[in-house]
This record gives sequence, C-alpha cells and structure tokens, in this order.
Amino acid sequence: MLRLPSTKIAVSGLRATIQELPEEILFNIGAQFISLSRNRNLANLALASRKWRMVAQEWLLKEPRFNITYIYKYI
Repeated sequence: MLRLPSTKIAVSGLRATIQELPEEILFNIGAQFISLSRNRNLANLALASRKWRMVAQEWLLKEPRFNITYIYKYI
C-alpha cells in the first residue's frame, strides 16, 4: 500500500512540464515505441522539440530497425 508523507505539500507547487523531466525518464518513454511504424513515430517525436529530438535520435541509432520491403528508402 502506498504511504503518504507526513508533511502536507501544496499540489499547485508540484506542477512541472514534460521538458523538466530527467533525461532518463525521457529515454524510457522513447523505449516504448515498439510498433511496426516505430521509425516514423520516432521521427515525428524528433520534430517536437530539441530535447525530444535527442531522445529519438538515440533510439534510432541504438536500435535501428528496417523493413526490408522499403530498404531502398533507407539507402
């Protein structure tokens, strides 16, 4: 069971944007792209911002996946 801390914290003070998350969490989010259109999804993610571009490029280089049917597009 989840135990709440004994001190009370104002919820409004805990607001953060996705850009403020640590890079490790963003890389974990990038690892969740596993569908057949993974490369296209990561390419679209790279267009969102500089921080997301870094995440998408890391996964595209770390684990490249190619569909042999469209290999001519990669060459």
